[in-house]
Amino acid sequence: MIVLLTPIIVGLFAWLNRRKMEPSAPRKIGIGMIITAIGFVILLVGSIGLDPFKELMPDSPRVSSYYLISTYFTLTIAELFLSPMGISFVSKVSPPKYQGLMQGGWLGATALGNQMLWVGSYLYERVAIWQVWSIFIVLSLIAAAFIFSIMKKLEKVS
Repeated sequence: MIVLLTPIIVGLFAWLNRRKMEPSAPRKIGIGMIITAIGFVILLVGSIGLDPFKELMPDSPRVSSYYLISTYFTLTIAELFLSPMGISFVSKVSPPKYQGLMQGGWLGATALGNQMLWVGSYLYERVAIWQVWSIFIVLSLIAAAFIFSIMKKLEKVS
């Protein structure tokens, strides 16, 4: 989906730029966090009423694979709003002599976030699956709210 959607999202940004409507990099990151929350909403809707411990039983309820495909689609769009914009923003605002270090910090924070995926697995075994997705939705919205709360400062430095 990255290969399919990258030219579409880049084209969208170019189209918006020609019309002088392209959002700033920090705003794109905030929008990306909202899109991330929407992706988890899709999973939440698909998982309501499921019991993860009865999945192997033949009579357990099944959901359409379109929930997973839709989630991947939505999270890929969110990723295209987040990662390239984040590394670009870091490059733009960091002092030239620290640019490599700051980009490494961005990538290190991304790696740390990936290392934190165990939290989802931990919760999966302890709460209903829809509650796991609810937590991810809330965390994504908190991140978006934080980004938008400091938007003026972020846009000022860029």
